[in-house]
Amino acid sequence: MPMEKFITSFPTDRKGLVLTELNSFPGSNGTQARASATAQDLVFAICRNGYKVGGIRLLPDNYGAAEIGFWLEEGQTGKGYATLAVRAMVKYGDYDALYATVPEENEKAAAVLTRSNFVEFSNKAGQILFCEGRFLERTGH
Repeated sequence: MPMEKFITSFPTDRKGLVLTELNSFPGSNGTQARASATAQDLVFAICRNGYKVGGIRLLPDNYGAAEIGFWLEEGQTGKGYATLAVRAMVKYGDYDALYATVPEENEKAAAVLTRSNFVEFSNKAGQILFCEGRFLERTGH
């Protein structure tokens, strides 16, 4: 999946956002949050007016699905940036299914996923598994 498709097709309505490819997924403090980045991972900065406001990453598995993860810089929550980025990944990602796992106390991340057509699939040991709605419709869940 070419990066150019994401950049030229990413929703740029009133938010003025673009996705910019990264070589690793940086934490909000600028350090690498996960040292396990592979060549198959799709990692992007969420940028507004040339400034990084967060990041988003797809981690493909061996079954045609991918886990989605995202974060925002301090002071950038509540502006719709994560929701637009997740929706772009859903729209342009070439996977059979997308899913995400969030701690149950992370209500903001859960809300982003819900607004992006993900539904709660399970809740075990304080971790909520969300699956993108189209996948659930295809599998009859």
